Amino acid sequence: MRLPAGVFPRGSMFWCRLVIPKDLRHLYPRTASGALATTHSCVSLQTSDRAEARVRGMARRAEVEGEFLEKRRALAVPAVRPTAALQTIIADAVYAGQLAWDEGRRADRHTTVRMVSGVHSGPIDSRPDYPEVSRLAPLPASVVAQRAAFNRTRLEYVQHAIASGDLQAMIPLASQAARSLGLTVDWDSAEGAATLEACLRAHARACEVSIKRDSGVVVDTPALPEPPSDTSALKATPLHLRDALVNWEAKRRPKPDALKRTERALLLLKEAGHDKPLGKLTRPDGARLRDWLRDPARGFKQKTGQNYWLALQSLLNVATEYGQLERNPWAGLEFDVTDSKGRAEFTAEQLTALFGSTLYTAGAYRPIYKVQPWDAYYVMLLGLWTGSRIGELGQLEVADVLTENRVALVSIHEDAEGSTIKNPEAGIRKVPIAPEVLRLGLMDFVRDRQAAGDIKLFPSLHRGGKTSPGDVMGEWVRGYRKDLGLPPGPLEGFHKFRHTIRTALAAHHVGEATADALTGHAATGSTGRKVYTHVRPVTVLEALRLPLFPFLDLPRVYPTRSAS
Repeated sequence: MRLPAGVFPRGSMFWCRLVIPKDLRHLYPRTASGALATTHSCVSLQTSDRAEARVRGMARRAEVEGEFLEKRRALAVPAVRPTAALQTIIADAVYAGQLAWDEGRRADRHTTVRMVSGVHSGPIDSRPDYPEVSRLAPLPASVVAQRAAFNRTRLEYVQHAIASGDLQAMIPLASQAARSLGLTVDWDSAEGAATLEACLRAHARACEVSIKRDSGVVVDTPALPEPPSDTSALKATPLHLRDALVNWEAKRRPKPDALKRTERALLLLKEAGHDKPLGKLTRPDGARLRDWLRDPARGFKQKTGQNYWLALQSLLNVATEYGQLERNPWAGLEFDVTDSKGRAEFTAEQLTALFGSTLYTAGAYRPIYKVQPWDAYYVMLLGLWTGSRIGELGQLEVADVLTENRVALVSIHEDAEGSTIKNPEAGIRKVPIAPEVLRLGLMDFVRDRQAAGDIKLFPSLHRGGKTSPGDVMGEWVRGYRKDLGLPPGPLEGFHKFRHTIRTALAAHHVGEATADALTGHAATGSTGRKVYTHVRPVTVLEALRLPLFPFLDLPRVYPTRSAS
């Protein structure tokens, strides 16, 4: 029985770990050290029974997600254009906030040491020791010097932004200050730009005070300004499509790729000259924007333009649902794609090259993008024999390899934090593991990951930050293909495995329903085909027993795991 994402055993009890979204963390209290004081992060479910923990974990997640949704709705206030008085208040909030941050770091000496010493990766026993500090003794001279250098660098950064007119650099801090006052500011307006300029100057003054404090000058931290009591003078900005983004995020819970695509679509909307107030968007505006996105002068393929178009349509639908718009004026406008170049399957010669390197004859290969050879080894094999997308495989966890009814399976889902499925309706599935992949040692690889205490099946693909495991593996594949002299280009990459396996199955007269169940393609055709046809894993497994790639004769190179 699979536990919900975030539920895990600790000792004799099950616990639930949930992450507060970054856009809401400013709403939760923090301790003196800066850590979140809330208990949302990790709480005991008060049970040692796995089935009960599963139910309590799902209830806990539903409760907290509901809380996050309400907070996002509360934040979705119309953007304003600050008056001159309000611009001063927001700038003062930036100044006071930065000095409070500086004062907190000076009070927490351990945080100061780590901040100026940098972050070190690798095993704990190989990391350099941080200097010892005490509550009463002076900081080491090296730490004091590093802190002073850090503050000078901060000031130089802000001064460069002032000199170059880089107002965008100030938006994160200014937005945080505005939110503390219960406001959302239209930064694109003339008043918003003037506010950013005032905030930049306030930030520079705060950095100068930090430098004075480094030399022993005593400068008190001012209190944060009070929110304005009378907001009647605020000039409200008409709602634009970007204002639907908060509700869209709360409703859709988009993955990073979808959020990035939607942000890019909003920029293109503005570039095309159609970023009008919601109430003034017309159907002809939508038709002109669609044609603008289809124009080859944009520099991207029509399929990419269609993705941007659908992202904007999704925002319009959410704006309508939440009452920001009476109806979607672009509903029913189709974005036909006429120039999409199809991918072909890998040829026998190309597959022989892909699986004929030292990676598959000796289990070793030169480092590419810091991906471990065995991770790349099995992702490529699973890509060939399942036709799964590179992102679906890269995000797999050790627990996703399981056995049901004596059939070894890979469970592809989006329950784990950070996981994403392009088409959840068809993409969430359990895929049988081909006998050939089992022969080449996948289960021993999985057991070794379990023994090492890994959660992720391919740990070297998980770098954190904005780079997804699928993107990391994609970089490896590009380098690998270049080494082998295979054709370059986005249409020649990992995605061709999907076409390759389907072509091989079709050559053996395997039905489309079985191929769809393997690759996660959405069913097309009649209602019976789409709704009532369910292909069992054992049926897919029988198809994978066919001689689909008879020209590949790979030796087993992964070490055999001992029975002990």
